[in-house]
Amino acid sequence: MTVLLRAKYENGLFKPLAPVTEGVAEGQEVQIVVDTGQRSDIVDLATQVYEGLSDADVDEVERIALDRYRARDGGRIAAGSQGAGFSLPVPRGHEQ
Repeated sequence: MTVLLRAKYENGLFKPLAPVTEGVAEGQEVQIVVDTGQRSDIVDLATQVYEGLSDADVDEVERIALDRYRARDGGRIAAGSQGAGFSLPVPRGHEQ
């Protein structure tokens, strides 16, 4: 079960901003995933990759990246296929 709780970190402890009224029993151990709402530098860089490029430029960048990936992979994974738990993107207009 997943319950979203907002909390503040103070003096080494996470303190809920509102009473915990559902889904958690007193003394129960839980897992906490910390989301500070701040994006990392890598996310900022990733969002800027295609900034200012035309659709044709984006298609060309994706084609080049996919060609290089296939060359490194020895052609074992085709575009759009499942491999290693992920699916390779197929650039627009380059479907096989």
